[in-house]
Amino acid sequence: DEVRIRMAKLEAARANLKEGETIEDEGPKPISYAAAIRIPMVAQYAFAFGFFKLTNYVLFFWLPYFLGKNFDPVTANLIAACYSVGMMPGGIIVGYVSD
Repeated sequence: DEVRIRMAKLEAARANLKEGETIEDEGPKPISYAAAIRIPMVAQYAFAFGFFKLTNYVLFFWLPYFLGKNFDPVTANLIAACYSVGMMPGGIIVGYVSD
């Protein structure tokens, strides 16, 4: 709703412009990090997302190493590649299911 109001004001201002004049839509002012953390659930989401990324990078970098101890190198690399490739459709599927 705020966006429609701002767009209507911008169009009205553009209609009153003289030739050669320009107008810029600056949009709303950004908020600080401290103000963003005070929004409900932002700190909890950021904390959970940090652990998710930690887990993802640990698996991404260490999975080939640990698989190489139990499998031949070709099989270990194939399994590690399946993990990386599986993240692409997995993200889409999880996004669709969560909506």
